[in-house]
Amino acid sequence: MTPITGREDGVLHGRDDLASYFRRAFETFPDLRFEPLGLFVGAGSVVLHYRSVRGLLAAETMSLDADLRVTAVLAHYDRLP
Repeated sequence: MTPITGREDGVLHGRDDLASYFRRAFETFPDLRFEPLGLFVGAGSVVLHYRSVRGLLAAETMSLDADLRVTAVLAHYDRLP
């Protein structure tokens, strides 16, 4: 089974990949919601801790450029949905 990212390696590149990912996510989980639990700020990055699908915990590390735009994201889940 192909991951929800649509790629075997799970890596997304660019806005088109990201849009496809969210389209598949909402098709798979029509009631998809995110409950923020915490935001951790670092030098050049932030970590968002949240509750997601079926109550699973997740944390995403987002690298930021000088204009505070996200340049990379690492997603971590307590287990896959």
